[in-house]
Amino acid sequence: GKTFAVRVRRTGNHDFTSQDVAVELGREIKKKYNLKVNLEKPDIELFVEVRDEKSYLFFEKIKGPGGLPAGTQGKILSLIRNRNDILALWYMLRRGCSARLLVENEESTLNKFVREWYVENHVEISYGGIEENLKGCIALVTGETMDNINLDMDKFLNIPVLRPLVSFDENRLREMMGRVGL
Repeated sequence: GKTFAVRVRRTGNHDFTSQDVAVELGREIKKKYNLKVNLEKPDIELFVEVRDEKSYLFFEKIKGPGGLPAGTQGKILSLIRNRNDILALWYMLRRGCSARLLVENEESTLNKFVREWYVENHVEISYGGIEENLKGCIALVTGETMDNINLDMDKFLNIPVLRPLVSFDENRLREMMGRVGL
């Protein structure tokens, strides 16, 4: 027969442990579905996250950029002209932003990035000018570094221009591009 395991993580204060939840839930699943427990190599893994008063159940963990939960920090407009811009976007996604992408270049690299990091639900691809695409965005993001910074945009926009790569040297850029798969 099929086997299963329950993996539990908690945050917050509770009068029960993660193990208590796993044992109790496991007992109910075993009784109701007549499955066997196998903690080493189960056919089915049920993940449970208990966060304060709420619980989240899921069967699959999907690798994302890590960091803050996606879409919790507002929408940014990200100019995509080169791989630096995609790396800057990655940093902002880690900070919990959702993004509207204004694509001028690197479309195939961008498509691969979006698929690989499972961020489809938190990015929308757009074309056209900066002005109309800024609606609903709290900041503009670019991949500029100290070597190629252009402050002209800051003068004309009424929202912040964020440059998460501004302190990166060539070695750091190369290292992070490799890590992110660019």
